[in-house]
Amino acid sequence: MADISHGSRRNAQADLIYGDLLLAGPLARDDLRARVLGADLPAHRVALRDARLRSLAPDTPIVWPEAGPAQITCVCLPVLPPQARARLSFYLAAFGAALRCVQINGAAYLVAAPAGDGGSEGADAGADGAADDAPDRVPYDADVILRASDELMRMMGQMTAKQAGAKWGLMLARAASAKRAASGANAAAPAIATQRSRADVQPQAQRQPYSNFFTVAEHDLTFTTFGGAPSAQVTRAAFVMCDAVTLLPYDPVRDRLLVVEQFRFGPFARGDHAPWSIEPIAGRIDHGESPEQAAMREAREEAAITPNALEFIGEYYPSPGAVTEYLYSYIALADLPDQITGIGGLEEEAEDIKSTLVDFEAAMAMLGAGQLRNGPLILSLLWLAQNRARLRAR
Repeated sequence: MADISHGSRRNAQADLIYGDLLLAGPLARDDLRARVLGADLPAHRVALRDARLRSLAPDTPIVWPEAGPAQITCVCLPVLPPQARARLSFYLAAFGAALRCVQINGAAYLVAAPAGDGGSEGADAGADGAADDAPDRVPYDADVILRASDELMRMMGQMTAKQAGAKWGLMLARAASAKRAASGANAAAPAIATQRSRADVQPQAQRQPYSNFFTVAEHDLTFTTFGGAPSAQVTRAAFVMCDAVTLLPYDPVRDRLLVVEQFRFGPFARGDHAPWSIEPIAGRIDHGESPEQAAMREAREEAAITPNALEFIGEYYPSPGAVTEYLYSYIALADLPDQITGIGGLEEEAEDIKSTLVDFEAAMAMLGAGQLRNGPLILSLLWLAQNRARLRAR
């Protein structure tokens, strides 16, 4: 069993209610722990020998009393009030875990345990509890985890922990998108732009009435007008989405490109008589991916191709009035023989994607005739028309 440099503790029955709690990984950070618990509770660090971290989910390690290859460090909370305990239980249950009392060198402690292990307190889903290969070096992006955990905790009282946990990957992707936006890494503003920043916006209140594949953010705010005075208070709502990539595969030798066709709910919800869209390959940027990595992954998933190189077109907001989605668009230089087409997409995401080869001149004729209605495809073709001679001369 694990041993710690710590004195004796209350009996196990009392600790089931107010027991000293051991946390590791992101939850060992003061800022994240305070967000999850709803309060900045006193905590101190302890060193554990013959213990290890087990993975509940990516970026979510837990302390477990079993032999490990190295000493680990975690934090200990002597008291966990009922409200904080309820919040932590919701957070852990989202990853298939629950608080459990364990004996460590004769003393009782609370740890997060996979719900499949006996003695857990009714978490919603199971977890494999696999041991980490490097338990003292669990990689995670603290800022992204913090942002995603904020969204997760906002779901408490609106949905079950299991329902919230099923959206964790989307929460991470949205959080990573927000971090990219906040970093100032977007394209530089043109010289004609007014020098304004977020400091010129004064939020008054915010709400999140919906969360699923995307979320809806509603804000009451004022902003500095071009005349320098504050605006009247306004209410604005936006669809909060992940950053995404588009890529249009182009074969400069055969002078043709590959487009994909799939059902799109947006046109259907609008009432379009033909809700299937001709478009470039596209997909969201997952947490931990760069735009380029996401583009290469989507090429494999949607069209089973591996581009030779990516030509960057630009990055932009396709509909900034009410949608947060930010796109990174590419031309993907690739070998596109006749047999490359087929049906692609991920079955677990119910994707049904048909790929088609189109000669460049035919694609431009369709563009000129107004037959293409997908914004990134139109933009990509116009960029390709400007750069085609250079790409073919390579």
